[in-house]
Amino acid sequence: MDSNGRKQQILDVLNKCNGISTIDSLCQRIFASRSTVRRDLIALEEEGIVKRSHGYVSVIVKSANESPIGMRRIENLDKKQLIAGKAAQLLKDGMVIFLDSSSTVCQLAPLLKLRHNITIITNGINIANELSNAQDLKCFLCPGVLKHKSLSIVGEFASSFIKNFNVMHKMGIRSILRSPFRTFFIAFAIAFPFSMSCTLLASQNAVNKMFIGYFRDIAKYDVKITLENYSDADKAFNALGEVAGVGEREVISEIPITLKSKNHSKIALLSGINRGSNLYRISDVDDVFYEPPTDGIILNKRIANDLDIKEGDKVEISTGYAPKKKTEIPVTHVISEAFGSGCYVDIKNIEKYLSLSNFSNTLIFNTQRGSEDIIKKTLTEDTSQITSFSSKKDTLRIYEDRMKSSKFMLQMFIYLSLFSGVVLIYNISLISIRERKTEFATMKIMGVLDKELRQMIFMEQVVYLIAGLILSIPLIRVFKWILESLLVSDSYTLRLHIEFSMYMASLIFCVMMLYISGRAILKTIKKINPNDSLKERG
Repeated sequence: MDSNGRKQQILDVLNKCNGISTIDSLCQRIFASRSTVRRDLIALEEEGIVKRSHGYVSVIVKSANESPIGMRRIENLDKKQLIAGKAAQLLKDGMVIFLDSSSTVCQLAPLLKLRHNITIITNGINIANELSNAQDLKCFLCPGVLKHKSLSIVGEFASSFIKNFNVMHKMGIRSILRSPFRTFFIAFAIAFPFSMSCTLLASQNAVNKMFIGYFRDIAKYDVKITLENYSDADKAFNALGEVAGVGEREVISEIPITLKSKNHSKIALLSGINRGSNLYRISDVDDVFYEPPTDGIILNKRIANDLDIKEGDKVEISTGYAPKKKTEIPVTHVISEAFGSGCYVDIKNIEKYLSLSNFSNTLIFNTQRGSEDIIKKTLTEDTSQITSFSSKKDTLRIYEDRMKSSKFMLQMFIYLSLFSGVVLIYNISLISIRERKTEFATMKIMGVLDKELRQMIFMEQVVYLIAGLILSIPLIRVFKWILESLLVSDSYTLRLHIEFSMYMASLIFCVMMLYISGRAILKTIKKINPNDSLKERG
């Protein structure tokens, strides 16, 4: 049996004898020679644990607060060595660790000499002394007040010194860097709902802008009526002036045409508009306004791509109302139009291009507040030539009703992405906790507080959030491209603009997601039993 084992036996005997015994009795009980027992007693006396006097030996009375470090070092020595061995397995070269002056850590200190380039921060003089001859280790000793029995440095200066290192934060970052695949998957679990919620909110805003902006900035009229007999347009226009409540009014043309390029053809609706019109304007998705050209046609990008033409090319137009007339006209502008017919010319050129004289089949006008229903009743009763009566108020009401259901679906998608993110992060983190179970158990045994564990987990969550936000940059671009490609037709185009408020709303979702998963992770860590975990590892 080695010296430490005999010392432990001596202390056990003394404890059973109420702290005092003869040296001869000790020799008989531990089956050792008198000289051997004397050497062990001298060592214990030097450590301040026992006192010899005239053939007797007694245990020095313990302080009300703590035992001398020498006595604690040999208590449960085998268990402390096991813990130290497990802790040493978790250490790698290049780490920064903090060691207190506890008796368990005293067993770990000699094992550190086998490592390289490790930085140690300690408040234990015994630990610093043990590592004093280690050339590859850097050791920081805390300043402060010395506690003689524990050989530890304590006080305000020591606490301030330790806080400067932010040990738990660094441990959190180290844990992340040690598992890049786990970090990537958790970052993706954050980036996916963040990107999804940003683009979904932007799509809702784009749809609102497309419809509401169309009637606010482009189609600025209150009512549009379509006539059956095109030659009666001027007559109907003049008759509107006699209807009470009718304000500013204009005549436009809407003609179904066939567009042909060299290898392609397409059916579209041609809109003839007056230059300088106040009630109907041509605009692109960037709110740039255009006047109908004096000679030429404006096409939206969707139609131009289908025909494989660009600005400056010529396109052939024809209509069933004048089948023999085919005219090639230049394309003056190709625009990205949010909503509209997609083909625009000056109404004065309708006869020139299609040989249709006085071909005006649509009237648009504004109404005085509260007079729209009366005007509708008057026109539909007195004018049998009216084939349709379209009200901006009714159109917006239908749109708002439909948007209620779509808004609900949008919120459901956002909540679903949030929920999936929470589940994914929690499961990945749960797997990580199981892999790090021994690490957390060792930290608990070595005195790491729940508060410090929360700091470490918090730092991990912060790094995950930053990584997720970085990863979301390309994901947002991908989702935008997908939605803009899907939400396109011959009559409308969506351009998604993600505003700052959308980013902030999505960020709040992600913070909530991390908070929920973080709380669940801390609960799981709190349930870890250090002894059971180390036994399983062993």
